[in-house]
Amino acid sequence: MAIKWLVASLSTLCLFVLICCLSIQIPTFNLDFYKKEYVKLNTAENMKMDEGGLLQVTNELLSYMKGTRKDLIVQATVAGQGREFFNQREVSHMADVKNLFAYGFLVRNLSAIIFVLTVAFFGLRAEGNLTIFARAYILGFLGAIACLLILGFIISTDFNKYFTIFHEIFFTNELWVLDPNVDLLINLVPLQFFMDIAKYIAVTFAQLTAGVLFLSYIYLKFFRAG
Repeated sequence: MAIKWLVASLSTLCLFVLICCLSIQIPTFNLDFYKKEYVKLNTAENMKMDEGGLLQVTNELLSYMKGTRKDLIVQATVAGQGREFFNQREVSHMADVKNLFAYGFLVRNLSAIIFVLTVAFFGLRAEGNLTIFARAYILGFLGAIACLLILGFIISTDFNKYFTIFHEIFFTNELWVLDPNVDLLINLVPLQFFMDIAKYIAVTFAQLTAGVLFLSYIYLKFFRAG
């Protein structure tokens, strides 16, 4: 029984990490979200760009972050002048961001594989094993959600402060400190954009975790063995 709970706990951890990764990656690579944000924040007018050019730059940036584009040499028309959109500082910073997402994709894939293996080889081997898994998911996710709610409340008290702390933790340089008078990237995705995408990430996470909790409850209510 102890081994089953240990494996179920590992499965819970992997599923939770998988959901965290998806909750970040789904909003980040949703081009429709960027379109809505640009309209809301009046980005095209503020940057003196047409909407088509703005979305083209964004699409190239997202392709680079996903690893399907090799560089960030992107031509755009800004204030009626053709130029390279990203300067060297921005390119160097986005190379760091790309590496973070590469690690994120790796963690996501490994978590998905381990999760599937734990369920397939332990959860389905003997009658009743999935009951332990469902209970572990409910207990683990409720505990993690409680901790995240506390963390979310703390961050909401001063988003700018914790936004800075986040960057200081994940980046070993100050390339992320951009000047809106020089660097177009900070105008493309200003602080308000990050506040909005943080909300989108939270909603995505809530939906995915609610799905896990609901399915686990349904299993325990109607399908568990014994």
